[in-house]
Amino acid sequence: MSAADIAAHAEDPDQGDAYFNDHANGTGPYRLVGWTHGVQIDLERNKDWWSAFPAHPYDHVIDRSVTDGSDRAQGLEGGAYDLVAFVPRDEALRISKRRGFHLVEGNNLWAWRAIYLNTKLAPTSNADYRDALVKIFDYNAMNQYYGGTAVTPRGPIPSWVQGSPEKGMAPIKQDIAAAKAALQKSGLTGPTATMKCSVPSAFTEFSFAATVLQASAAENGATVRINQEPFVQASQEAK
Repeated sequence: MSAADIAAHAEDPDQGDAYFNDHANGTGPYRLVGWTHGVQIDLERNKDWWSAFPAHPYDHVIDRSVTDGSDRAQGLEGGAYDLVAFVPRDEALRISKRRGFHLVEGNNLWAWRAIYLNTKLAPTSNADYRDALVKIFDYNAMNQYYGGTAVTPRGPIPSWVQGSPEKGMAPIKQDIAAAKAALQKSGLTGPTATMKCSVPSAFTEFSFAATVLQASAAENGATVRINQEPFVQASQEAK
């Protein structure tokens, strides 16, 4: 995205957020030609792109917004879509075994099932409280949910991202004793150790992760209240 374009439309405190809700300006391989909010985005190949296309590029791409993961899976099987993302785990594994379908795994930041902690809102503004959550979380339960195909990252930046420090970081694993010590150090108890976790209701993986966090935190004396919302509202909560 053009830095000059951001500066031209920035209105304190945002960085042109309002403008870019309805406009686009970039240097990518595809050009925005149509945008129906909440429905679909139409893209055509940018023949002036600075880099090289593969041998047989797509000339036109339609990115359609389908809220329900099961509907996306059915559309893929029925031939309505060529590619889908965020398909429920069970559906993805089932479809991948069918002839003519291919499951792409890994190297996708958006495929990470993560719980993001607000560092400016109590109680997660307390570093020791956050440390307690990281140490108490049952990572094995989450990995088993994915049938052994999941990997617990060591940090927030994937190892495949250039410059990632992950390889030099220690593995993250559950440590109940250390978690209890961290919570005690935070000084938070009862109501002050209660947090709200908002998750998109259409994605069972996020709901499961929140449930694991809730159960793990309860063992440590902290309370997690889960709030399931439609995807857009959950995204707004995250922001």
